Amino acid sequence: MSFNRKHNAIIIDDEEDVCETLKLYLENTGYFTNIMTSTDGMDGIKKLINQRFSVIILDLKIPKKNGFQVLENIGKKTSTNQNMVGSVIISSGNLEKDKINKAIKSGVKHFLVKPFDEEQFKAKVEAVLKSIK
Repeated sequence: MSFNRKHNAIIIDDEEDVCETLKLYLENTGYFTNIMTSTDGMDGIKKLINQRFSVIILDLKIPKKNGFQVLENIGKKTSTNQNMVGSVIISSGNLEKDKINKAIKSGVKHFLVKPFDEEQFKAKVEAVLKSIK
């Protein structure tokens, strides 16, 4: 599968090794020109305010602002990524039913439970990119 244009992505996860692995997975797809990482919610929100991303990979359990607080920010009118909640892939090792339901109510459609492999990850990324108008 190929996509007509190159995309930007952000990975927000408190584990640096996870950020690096997911960044490598994104680079391997060939779909992205810019891939940013952030290890806490506050930094992630700052980056989301300043730049638009086609794919947002978000862990729920992150310091400073948790994943749900980051999701709330994505929905705000002041965010460059307003209405981009459909571009979020929740990546978490602990996805309880109530957290999934809360994320779905926020507009999230894509979830990956850690650990996952590169093929599963690529399939989710492609699903998000297909949904972009």
